[in-house]
Amino acid sequence: IEWSEPSLPAALEIDGLMEGVYSVLISDAGCTIRDTFAVEVESMIVPDFSASRDICQANSPFVFEFDGLSGGGTSLSITLANEEIAAGFRDTLTAGDYLFSVTDDRGCSFDSLIVVAEGGEGEYISLTPDPQILLGNSVELVGRVNGDSNAVTPQWRIGDTVLCSGCWSIEVAPQETRIFEFAVTGDGCTVSDLVTVFVDRRDLFFVPNAFTLNGDGVNDRFIVHDGRGLVREIKFLKVYDRSGREVYFRDNFPANLELDDFADRFDDFITPAVFMYLLEVELFDGEVQTLTGDFSLLR
Repeated sequence: IEWSEPSLPAALEIDGLMEGVYSVLISDAGCTIRDTFAVEVESMIVPDFSASRDICQANSPFVFEFDGLSGGGTSLSITLANEEIAAGFRDTLTAGDYLFSVTDDRGCSFDSLIVVAEGGEGEYISLTPDPQILLGNSVELVGRVNGDSNAVTPQWRIGDTVLCSGCWSIEVAPQETRIFEFAVTGDGCTVSDLVTVFVDRRDLFFVPNAFTLNGDGVNDRFIVHDGRGLVREIKFLKVYDRSGREVYFRDNFPANLELDDFADRFDDFITPAVFMYLLEVELFDGEVQTLTGDFSLLR
C-alpha cells in the first residue's frame, strides 16, 4: 500500500487527513489498483455576535447582540444562558457568566463564555488589586475589560513611558513604590485606570543573633546574609560590648563574607556575653541603610 503522501502509513484506514487530494496504490500478487479521492472539510458555523460596553460612553450598560449565522449546516439550537434566541436578538446583561452556544444539524457546535464582571455601571476596566512586594521580587499585573477584549487595544505605561502595547498583563520589578497605568483604546476613545505596586524595602538582609566560638566551623564567624543580591557593599561594621566600648571594626567588605578575624578578636571574652553592633549597608541602587542589633556569643 503506497499513498501519494509519503508521511502516511501503509494502511487502508487512516484518520485525521487534512483537506486535499490523495491517491493510493495497492499491489497484491502482481496485481495493482490505484484510486484517487478528495477530502473536503465543510466550513464551521460562524455566529455574528458582540458582547461589550461602549467605552466612549460613561456608565454604558453591557450589551449582547446576535445578528445571525454564516457557514456550516442548518442551525438546530441557538442559546444564551440556556435560553433560545434568534437572529436580531439584543439585550443588556448584568454581572455573571453567560454561555452563548450554537449547534448545527451535523453536530458541530460553537461555544463562547461571556463574563460580565462584578462592579458598578461604567467600571469598564478591572485591574490586579494593589500588590505589595519585597525589593528584588517581581509581580504580574493583569488588566481586563468588562466587554469585548477584541474590540480594544491594551497598553501599559508608567508616566509618559510606554512599557508594553498590546499586552493584557505585564511583569514588573520596581525598586521603589510606583504607579502603573493600564489603558485600552477603541472606537476612538481611551479609558484607563491605575494600580500601585508597593515595594517593601525592609528586612533586605539578615544578621544571626548568636555565634559560637567552638571551632566546629558552624556559625563561628560574623556574616551579613544577602540571599537576593541586593547589597552592594557593607560600608562598615562596629561591635560594642555592654559598657559601650568598641571592640571590633571592619569596613568595605561584601555581604555573605565570613569575617575571618572575628573569632580571634572575640576569643578572649568570657562567654556567654551579649554585644551590640552597628552596620552601614549600601544597596544595589545606592541607598544606604543603617542597622543596629545585638548578638550573643556562646561557646
